[in-house]
Amino acid sequence: MPEITPQPDYVAWASLFASEWLLLAKGHGDYEDLFSQGLALYRVVGGQPAQEIAAVHFKSCSSDHEDLVRDPAGEFEKLATRAEIIMNGDKLDPALQEFAFNVVELCAATADGFGHPKKGNAGDRIRALYGRLPF
Repeated sequence: MPEITPQPDYVAWASLFASEWLLLAKGHGDYEDLFSQGLALYRVVGGQPAQEIAAVHFKSCSSDHEDLVRDPAGEFEKLATRAEIIMNGDKLDPALQEFAFNVVELCAATADGFGHPKKGNAGDRIRALYGRLPF
């Protein structure tokens, strides 16, 4: 009989996060994208229950099903379009994306001191919503 290898904690946490999120969204979402987001979130809030983080993340998304998946690059592109840095429909070049992620980290670092010891801090939330994915 083949031996079953247990999943690493971060994989199990990300899977639980994605599954719970999809339950809350009544199936509207992409498991692979949510799993990737779970991996990123684990780095900043992995000490908290995945179901609770999924509920907070889900509530922070708009009710429009197209906005239910984390997309910081898309948000950066909307902002750059509004500021007339790029044309509508254009993508940010790698240097501008790097700049945007650095601004996110700067803001998150400033907010690290604000929050609750058990619920996380404002910096973690900023990174979870707008920080770069770990891959």
